[in-house]
Amino acid sequence: MVELKIEDLKEIFVELEKTAKEKKDILIELDSAMGDGDLGITMEKAFSAAREEAENYAGDNIGELLKKAGFAMANKAAATMGTLTATAFIRAAAAADGNNRVDYDKIVLMFEKGIEGIKERGKAEVGDKTMLDSLVPAYNALKESRDNGADLKEGMKKAVQAAENGVEQTKNMVSQFGRAHYYGEKSKGKKDPGAAAAFFFLESFSRYLN
Repeated sequence: MVELKIEDLKEIFVELEKTAKEKKDILIELDSAMGDGDLGITMEKAFSAAREEAENYAGDNIGELLKKAGFAMANKAAATMGTLTATAFIRAAAAADGNNRVDYDKIVLMFEKGIEGIKERGKAEVGDKTMLDSLVPAYNALKESRDNGADLKEGMKKAVQAAENGVEQTKNMVSQFGRAHYYGEKSKGKKDPGAAAAFFFLESFSRYLN
């Protein structure tokens, strides 16, 4: 069974920062259609701060590392998406506290707690055209794969596929949050930028595993 250790987490944050930089312009373009147009900048700030915090971490507690990374995100990227992403990492950190490695079961729990944090902080649910519309299908696929005996690598591949499908489904939804919700029915036909961002970062995590 694949287990992630402290060094893995540090390397994953390097990959997530790379993804934030690579996808910055795409996220700005998606967000500019109906939002503030700053999502790409927010994600770059968030994951650069998290990578720096992880790089400087000298302990052996994955929960502590993730908590520090989450608070760094919140401090450097105070926009809504930065706050929600930070909340997810801080909640996931609590599930991993005291562990110097995490296995598939623990990662599923961390994912679950992260989503709970996003729901509580953002007040959104699946179908509201938010990041949850890619994250929740990804979580469900990850959990189902685990329950069916797949390993973490295969589970994350399934999760990424589910997230990508979730992003596509947001084109059929009406935005309920943020500036985009003022567009009402006109928000249909466009991908949700938050859902797309979540997909990009899940894809980056999966690439690291594989």
